[in-house]
Amino acid sequence: MSGASSGALQSVSGLASGLDTSEIVSALMDVARRPETALQNRITVEQARQSAYRDVLAELQELTSAYQDLTDVSTWAAVQSVSSSDPAAVAASVTGGAAAGAYDVAVTQLARANQYATAGTDPAAAADVIHIATASGVTDVAISAGDSLATIAEKITHTAGSPVYATILNGRLVLSGKQTGTAAAITSVTTDGGSGLSFAETQTAQDAAFTVDGVAYTSGSNVVTTALAGVTLTLAGKTASTTVTVGAPAPDTDAISSRLDAFVEEYNAVLADIQGRLAERPVASPADDAERAKGVLYGDQGLERLLSQLRNAFADTIGGGTYTSLAQVGLSTGAAVGTGALSADSIAGKLTVDHGKLDAALAADFDAVKALFTNATGSYATEGLGQRLAGILGPYTSSSLLGGYLDTKIDGETETVAELQRQVADWDERLALKQQLYERQFTAMESALAQAQAISAQLAAQIVQLQGP
Repeated sequence: MSGASSGALQSVSGLASGLDTSEIVSALMDVARRPETALQNRITVEQARQSAYRDVLAELQELTSAYQDLTDVSTWAAVQSVSSSDPAAVAASVTGGAAAGAYDVAVTQLARANQYATAGTDPAAAADVIHIATASGVTDVAISAGDSLATIAEKITHTAGSPVYATILNGRLVLSGKQTGTAAAITSVTTDGGSGLSFAETQTAQDAAFTVDGVAYTSGSNVVTTALAGVTLTLAGKTASTTVTVGAPAPDTDAISSRLDAFVEEYNAVLADIQGRLAERPVASPADDAERAKGVLYGDQGLERLLSQLRNAFADTIGGGTYTSLAQVGLSTGAAVGTGALSADSIAGKLTVDHGKLDAALAADFDAVKALFTNATGSYATEGLGQRLAGILGPYTSSSLLGGYLDTKIDGETETVAELQRQVADWDERLALKQQLYERQFTAMESALAQAQAISAQLAAQIVQLQGP
């Protein structure tokens, strides 16, 4: 706790009075410091409240991201499945709209890069330049006299724009093309002659050769995007016949279910945290800062209103479609009562997902389920959950410039803390002056007592002299 310095109290000795005047001044200052201490305790409370508002804001922003993922267009868009009867030889993935059906793929040759290797294992006899040529140009690598093959390999590999990887195999320097196919092949590897190194091709480049439903194709890469529209084939082995099956466009119900689960988990966590903060009462006589930080959001009316609005968003009907409530498609607070004990989570308003109901509803009327979550009508009575949550959470997560509740509260706490800190600084100055005043007063008292004691001693001595022997 800040306050007036007590270092100057050493000047108050108490030798004349016999009193511990330092302790007296300290006690007086403790009393004088109480208003400042109260201000500092208020700062602790306001900072704790500000921190709590920041935490809630971060939670609501995460909840916003969760419902946006759930209601995003991509979550509800139709997707296509693709499978391969032999994925170890031919893997397939959909990269765009593809024609549904089964396709027979046969692979007779895989694309590969070519290689060059040195004839011997000796280091460079003299400085030299290695020239690595491809159809796109020549890369030059300078080497020094005495460079080992390992050193030369490092220089080649780390030369900017090098078209090859350089390694040592069985004591020979091997250059392997970074790209497969004949078009990207290394065409030659030569030197200026000083090093004594010579290179020869040890593996030729080749293109992939395959057929799709009997139509022949070649490709410089084993990743093929030009044979089936909207499908990428990854060739990994030779095969006489592999069937690639592309499914018809259909909703990805697994993705919908997964994102709904993620949203519900986030919602329940936020709900529990806010309810806990609202229910936590302030400590009546806090003994420390930890106790002062308790209950800082107790009964916050804005957050109470938020929870009420969220409850209504899930409970209110949504008109205009086959389904009129989220509970009909499996999203609800569950049953608070039943054959067993009361459900505390249901009473608290936590959400649950009945995946059986959800799957059945998606199968029966996908568009109606989608509308419950994504409809944007501009009217609360008919808009989907996404629009409702945007309307509820937006006023809480917006910036203070747009009137956002939490950001405005945070800014207000910043101003309050700054004002309290200014008041504490004023008290520091007052207390310093008050301590100096106390010290001067007690010093003067000690000085006066010392003088009185000296005079008394002199008088006593004089009386003794007058009385004689």
